[in-house]
Amino acid sequence: ASAALVDNPVSAAVETPLMTDEASWGELAPLPLRRARLGVAVGENALYAVGGLTPEGPTGELDRYDLSEDRWQTATPRPAALANVGALFLQEQLFVPGGCDAQGAPLARVDSYDPAEDSWEELAALPEPLCAYALVGYEDKAYLFGGWDGSHYRAVTYIYDPADDTWRSGAPPAEARGFGAAAALGERLFYEGGYNGDERATCEVYLPDADRWEPCAPMLLPRGGLGLAAV
Repeated sequence: ASAALVDNPVSAAVETPLMTDEASWGELAPLPLRRARLGVAVGENALYAVGGLTPEGPTGELDRYDLSEDRWQTATPRPAALANVGALFLQEQLFVPGGCDAQGAPLARVDSYDPAEDSWEELAALPEPLCAYALVGYEDKAYLFGGWDGSHYRAVTYIYDPADDTWRSGAPPAEARGFGAAAALGERLFYEGGYNGDERATCEVYLPDADRWEPCAPMLLPRGGLGLAAV
């Protein structure tokens, strides 16, 4: 880790729970800064938490979690303090598009973090300002679905290619919504839940190779602001 990373002293006394074959929950070291509506991504053998909403407003804080030591370290913050963001790793870089500012206005700004250098770089902007979108990586590209444009929830698909730092549009999902979640399962990208006046149980599947959407069985419980992971 970079020398710029600062240990979270709160975590030092927390013992890492042992993993067992039984399904169970265990409490780990808390985030250095309590916040919601942040982006979380796995890369470089660590978990990264970026941005989010604190009681004082949006933050650009970036924290790195080491599972083997059950310890958080604070790294160089994102240059923009934004909430309702997603994050993922592309080509060993942490990729964070858009987000909402303190006034709730979305931005088109996109930033990339290099863990080796503990530094940020600004990339090609989103085609439009967005926050509260769903974000997923597939075959070295980032796929962004839906979100809030400052006035409306959107039914959009934007695809980012790091090879040439460009965005392009894909086939839109059937339902406009924000605060949904996405995950890749095999060759299909699942886009679940969300909010558009009320919580949604919607499930849609995007097929990247065909650039088309298919419906899937709705969730058992409507919800927005959820997390989604494929195992």
